[in-house]
Amino acid sequence: MAATELKEANCHKAVEEGLNVLRHPAPNGKARDEARRKELLSMMERLVETSRRQGKSDCETWGQMMKKAFTQ
Repeated sequence: MAATELKEANCHKAVEEGLNVLRHPAPNGKARDEARRKELLSMMERLVETSRRQGKSDCETWGQMMKKAFTQ
């Protein structure tokens, strides 16, 4: 597997794992935290769906996800 393919595969895995983390509520999360988690999950799922439909790489999508997650 070429380096570019490996990088893209790793980015794909990161995108999927990031969504999986958001899909599971925190064990002792408050109602406000749960609402925020659901909002963020919805935003991230739309971002991934749109990016894939547009043919963007998962590495670019991962970068966008991180930017959104940390600038909220």
